[in-house]
Amino acid sequence: MFCGNCGKEVQEGIAFCPSCGSKFNVATANTAQGTVHNRPPEPSPAPEIKPVFCGNCGKQVQEGSPFCPNCGSKANVAAETAAAVQNPEPSPAPEIKPVFCGNCGKQVQEGSPFCPNCGTKAGAGNAAQDATPAGNRQQYQQSTGGFVAKKNPWQYFTGVIAKYAVFKGRARRAELWWFVLFSSIVYFLASVIDVNLDLQITEYYGVLNLLCQLVWFLPTLGVSIRRMHDCDKSGWFILVPIYNIILLFTNGTGGPNRFGPDPKAGNYN
Repeated sequence: MFCGNCGKEVQEGIAFCPSCGSKFNVATANTAQGTVHNRPPEPSPAPEIKPVFCGNCGKQVQEGSPFCPNCGSKANVAAETAAAVQNPEPSPAPEIKPVFCGNCGKQVQEGSPFCPNCGTKAGAGNAAQDATPAGNRQQYQQSTGGFVAKKNPWQYFTGVIAKYAVFKGRARRAELWWFVLFSSIVYFLASVIDVNLDLQITEYYGVLNLLCQLVWFLPTLGVSIRRMHDCDKSGWFILVPIYNIILLFTNGTGGPNRFGPDPKAGNYN
């Protein structure tokens, strides 16, 4: 049974509609029921019409048309390739290979004009090299000359001797302190020999000890000035008390500065 006022279905035998509160009788209910049952059916939604595109030229064509009005292609070709035209497959992203600096071996951003680690210009002779498998990296570096092996303490010492009176350029901390260590050992041995062979000139200096000081003076001065340069300071700062000692222990500036390339770069001599 249905309510004659609101059309809602009601339980048989009740006097009032629980939805709108209208009083009804059986006749009213039957009339409502007939009214409801005799309502015209609601129209079904129209089917969605998807546009069709020509598989040859990509222009939209009317559905059911035997030929494309733009290029004359056969309709079955357009129907088969319509989905491909509407939803083309995305092209795969290009593979990005990491690029490494040919001088220091650090990874650099592709297209960067300079290496952020050692300052090498990308277009120079030590241009950035493409990545190689990690297992072959050392072999690759040796074959291309992009790297030299890490120096040992004796090489740092002999390197300072080779730059006997060189005051230009930069020197890293390892170069200075390994030289200081080996030269101190030589001083000590010379002093022992002076004492045993009675070669003392004064209470504190012997012949060999004084000779060593004269020999080591220029390379010690040179490496100390280059150490100032590594901190981007003038060599005259070696004369500033206390501050010069602080600079000798200070890590140098990363990359090239006004005094030269970074001494921590692979092929820096």
